[in-house]
Amino acid sequence: MPIFSSKGAGTNLIRSTTVLGRIIQLKTGHGYYRPHKLPSGQITDLRTPGLTPDQNEEAIVQDIEAYLLGGGTIPKVGSAFKGPLTRTIGISNIQVTYRTVESPGGIIDVPTYYAS
Repeated sequence: MPIFSSKGAGTNLIRSTTVLGRIIQLKTGHGYYRPHKLPSGQITDLRTPGLTPDQNEEAIVQDIEAYLLGGGTIPKVGSAFKGPLTRTIGISNIQVTYRTVESPGGIIDVPTYYAS
């Protein structure tokens, strides 16, 4: 189970952990502490089904770890950047989609996640 450090609070909360020697930074305030509007127009909010930030972010970090161990690569922000990696995982029968990029300095950044 990953151990998270935190900075900020509420919609500005950012949590970080290290996996496989890489820092993973999750924007908890954006992903968890606010509703999201899907392309269909539906509004989703991960607080509604009772999932905790830990449940969401532990599952996301485990998925990133498995993806990297399986040979996957995270898109690097820069001149050749074509967009983030988008993945969907199941957490307690809820589908959660997240986006991730490798930011300058090698940090794996998860700027958003939402019920999909």
